[in-house]
Amino acid sequence: RAIRWWTLFAPAGRPSLRHVTEATYVGYLANALLPARAGEAAKAVALNRSSNTPVAESVATIFVERAWDVLSLVLLLFLMLPALPHVTWLRGAAAIAAVLLVALGAIAFVVINWGERPLRTLMAPLRWLPFIPPALVEQAPAQFVQGLAAAGAAGAIGAPFARAAQPSPVTGTQILSGERFDLTVGEMPVN
Repeated sequence: RAIRWWTLFAPAGRPSLRHVTEATYVGYLANALLPARAGEAAKAVALNRSSNTPVAESVATIFVERAWDVLSLVLLLFLMLPALPHVTWLRGAAAIAAVLLVALGAIAFVVINWGERPLRTLMAPLRWLPFIPPALVEQAPAQFVQGLAAAGAAGAIGAPFARAAQPSPVTGTQILSGERFDLTVGEMPVN
């Protein structure tokens, strides 16, 4: 799991595998001790403390990782459907799967069309809280979208997210985006 999470970060700003593995272990410990999957938040904070990876970027990669987990389980459920005995809860599971797919589609649509602007709007009230640094409120939306773009590109769903992640005026981070690149390694074309 640590290697899978590590691959979801953009190669240019990827933390070391050691730090990602340590943060994953912190997350496992927190999940064992705390309720409500608090280990996911602990994992992002631990990675921030060990490698200065922005928490928003880590949260975005965790979000994509969990989305892949859910989609994989739903796909396996429906692939195994012919072999399963008749169960009463299957209709409810199908409804939940449909809601999750619609929610993921809506999030992708928002990020593709408006990038970090909706996040900036949602986070604007946080500026009034004295214990939250203003720099965090300014940088977090761009870092979150950057994490989605990197994780999406690594997870093969990145074309929409990579197009949405434009260079941020706050951080100035440049994101490579597009659908076709003429890349040659040695004498062999890659795409």
